Amino acid sequence: WLLCITLIMPVLRYKMYAWGYDDKRIAVKQGVIFRQRVVIPICQIQDLHRTQGPIMMMLRLSDVTISTAGSNFDISTLTTDEADRLIDALEQNLEKRVEELKNEEI
Repeated sequence: WLLCITLIMPVLRYKMYAWGYDDKRIAVKQGVIFRQRVVIPICQIQDLHRTQGPIMMMLRLSDVTISTAGSNFDISTLTTDEADRLIDALEQNLEKRVEELKNEEI
């Protein structure tokens, strides 16, 4: 029973994990037993971090951590190129949203 859980749970976690983004929001879905869906508005992002441990460096994988005023959210096991593209795209979208908000105030 324990062997079954240790072999099957990582596969299920991987299959149940999904994320995506557009110009206004990022959505992350995860969880096997308890499903969770998080939607993060682009305008609430304060920091973006790409992290790698030694094993992830060997496999050329990265995690992206998105910090908001309320908490942190992780997008896991992206290729390093994907992580860099995601951070660049989110940064551009965030700059665009800030400019839009500045223009609305004027």
